[in-house]
Amino acid sequence: ESQESFALYFDDGQTKRAFREERYERITIGSKMAGRALTFALAKEGAGYEGAPTQRHLNFVLVGCPAGPAEVLLDSQPIGYDWNEEEKKVEFGIDFSQRSNLVISFGE
Repeated sequence: ESQESFALYFDDGQTKRAFREERYERITIGSKMAGRALTFALAKEGAGYEGAPTQRHLNFVLVGCPAGPAEVLLDSQPIGYDWNEEEKKVEFGIDFSQRSNLVISFGE
């Protein structure tokens, strides 16, 4: 089992104290590999800023996968994906607003 996390930070690019004034958005993405399942937990923090989109489209490209996905689920619902057997690569996009869980179950 392994775990990682990172964050994406967004503000209006003009407000000098955006972070201190909580005029930003930060999307934290945590990942955990357990067995043949890779789970991503996504959460948005911050009060937002003028002009911020209500929803963001995030593209995922996972290279070096152990096998093709058996399924890809966003908040327990199946979503489409592209699998490249030669590169052992899976690609998909999601629309994200507040909080989501993403699970990729790899086949045998």
